Amino acid sequence: MEIKTQQPFTAISVTKKATLKTLSKHIGSVAQELFEDAVNAKLLPAGPVYWVYYNMDGDPDKEFNLEVVIPVQGEGKPQKFELKEMPEFKAATTIHIGPWLEFGDTYQKLIGELMAKRNKMTSVCREMYINVDFEHPERNITEIQVGID
Repeated sequence: MEIKTQQPFTAISVTKKATLKTLSKHIGSVAQELFEDAVNAKLLPAGPVYWVYYNMDGDPDKEFNLEVVIPVQGEGKPQKFELKEMPEFKAATTIHIGPWLEFGDTYQKLIGELMAKRNKMTSVCREMYINVDFEHPERNITEIQVGID
């Protein structure tokens, strides 16, 4: 576990309602649409895709807000999605290598460490997709970020 503060960044963004059971329908297609809108607006993608979870508590049936964002640079205006400033974000982070279906174990370990050190978690978590490989999920590299005060 590492404690980091990520600086603000400009991103193209879309927010969806989701549950843990419905997350899979957003994989791939949402990011592709964001990239297309960014490129059409002459915005330069400037970082990896992030999934930002608001008020997700681990209950597979509870609805929460899922925001998918891609850092961008430039002066263009997207036609389909929102351009916004992502705020500074202080988080406990860890790197998950492998299939996303194994995220639960990584989250459990990270949150266990936070609780043992008495860190106060916020209601926001982020996943930064460093390497995505749909054909070889064991090659996926994701930074998991749990917001802390």
